[in-house]
Amino acid sequence: MGHAEEVLSPFPNSSFWEKGNIRLHYRLWFPYTPRVQGKVLLLHGLGGSTFSWRYAQDFLLQAGYLVVAVDLPGFGYSSRIKNFDYRQENRSRLFWEFLDALDNELGVPWREKPWHLVGHSMGGQTAFFMGMERPERTESIVFVATPFRSASPDLFRLINSCSLLRGVVATLLRRSLRSSRVKRLLTSAYGRKPT
Repeated sequence: MGHAEEVLSPFPNSSFWEKGNIRLHYRLWFPYTPRVQGKVLLLHGLGGSTFSWRYAQDFLLQAGYLVVAVDLPGFGYSSRIKNFDYRQENRSRLFWEFLDALDNELGVPWREKPWHLVGHSMGGQTAFFMGMERPERTESIVFVATPFRSASPDLFRLINSCSLLRGVVATLLRRSLRSSRVKRLLTSAYGRKPT
């Protein structure tokens, strides 16, 4: 069928949750076993999407976990909003609202179980903020290659104050951000060639 239908349901288990002007795409898998172990939320990293977790869910499903993978705002099939507050604290609140709504839909026995939060890279930072905001709803947090130290503001001041350093950094960025390299990254994250 056409591209519009593909966007409406990109995967057989795709769903969307909306709050105001934000539309989150997520994928939901129920465990293969009737023995319920818990719930897992998968949060991808920068340049990723729910597709990034395509090999992770089978192991969790076989172990009896309900699995939810979500596209962070601005990624995958979720909304891209110009004035959205992309700070981790805001993402944390948004995802807890999403999980509250999902828990209400799932009902018993799922609603009572806390969440295992799994985040890759930037998604790990989101998982950390979620765990800090709602520890009573968080069973565990798993960090996959998550950076927690950002560059020092002093480093940016030094680079900005020296034209030679600015030139070197600009040249390094231009060389590392070639379109072929970015296309490879996006293809691996989304499972299809970027447009």
